Amino acid sequence: MKILHASHISNYTPPVGYGGIELVVDTLARELSLRGHKVLVLGVKSPNVGVRYELKSVFKEPVKKPGVLHKVRYSWRLLLESGGFDIIHIHVQWLTPTTLIIKRLRGIAALLTLHADPSDFIARLGIPLVAISESQRRRLELIQWYRCKLIPVQVRKGRLLHLPRKN
Repeated sequence: MKILHASHISNYTPPVGYGGIELVVDTLARELSLRGHKVLVLGVKSPNVGVRYELKSVFKEPVKKPGVLHKVRYSWRLLLESGGFDIIHIHVQWLTPTTLIIKRLRGIAALLTLHADPSDFIARLGIPLVAISESQRRRLELIQWYRCKLIPVQVRKGRLLHLPRKN
């Protein structure tokens, strides 16, 4: 399976020092690659850190407070790079509208990992949402905010659980 991850751009992926979202993206990409999947990560690549998966930089340096032009540039890059992938896994809420366009134009499956509670607008777009914790999943289901599917995924000791191997 060919999987495209859209990481955050506020830190390097994999992170150098701090980078919670970027660490989750790196863990997922490493584990999926080890299972035989082809993985591309879009984000900000550190010049000094090697990875086992393909990583393309959208920006040369991390962007701490992305503005409109940063978001447009990243969205355009995601659109250009998405051809030929089986799934797009985004980790940045503001990329959801672009991902929805790609999903409809190219027929590519897409999902969003919730590293924070989504805005009402994002939740209504219909992209499957991945809860990063059981407490987050329960809270979102209790308020019945979404018509979207919440997919629980567990990461323990740096290992991603419950992912099938490539056939």
